Amino acid sequence: MNLSNLKIVIMSGGKGTRLNMDKPLVKICGTKNIFNLITISKRLSENIYIATVRYHPVVFALKEVKDVKIIYTSGKGYEHDILDVANQLNNPLLILPSDIYLQTEILLLHLIDNCDRDICNLVFRKEYVGISLWKGENYENYKDVEVDIYPPTYNDILEYIKILRTCKNK
Repeated sequence: MNLSNLKIVIMSGGKGTRLNMDKPLVKICGTKNIFNLITISKRLSENIYIATVRYHPVVFALKEVKDVKIIYTSGKGYEHDILDVANQLNNPLLILPSDIYLQTEILLLHLIDNCDRDICNLVFRKEYVGISLWKGENYENYKDVEVDIYPPTYNDILEYIKILRTCKNK
């Protein structure tokens, strides 16, 4: 797949109620995770988008970032917001949740290299991890791409603490 027209969208509109913090702005290993995801995304594409709802704190945190575009979604939930993004941007789209901690782009490249359908979802042990690649518009032509490494997410404080412990091991 030609990466020159790939758009990477970081979904950042959630409330983080279980975590009691704004997920994209949580610091991991000294950096707000949204900036970590932007850095990793830039290794694959120059077309980086942040999908969020109006007045979300991430909008204000990104004011100084010049090479990232913000698009707004309805805020009706992750699945609805992904469809909002798909309706606003042309494919191919690589969708990332803002509550996933990636240290490299290797899982993203694995998904890109192994996607031979319109939509591919990254899965670990048959569980969706929130990362998907949209190459076409046929929602029924999809594939799950399995990975052996679980990309850690933080939906609650215990998961967040577990990720923070990895910082000490670096």
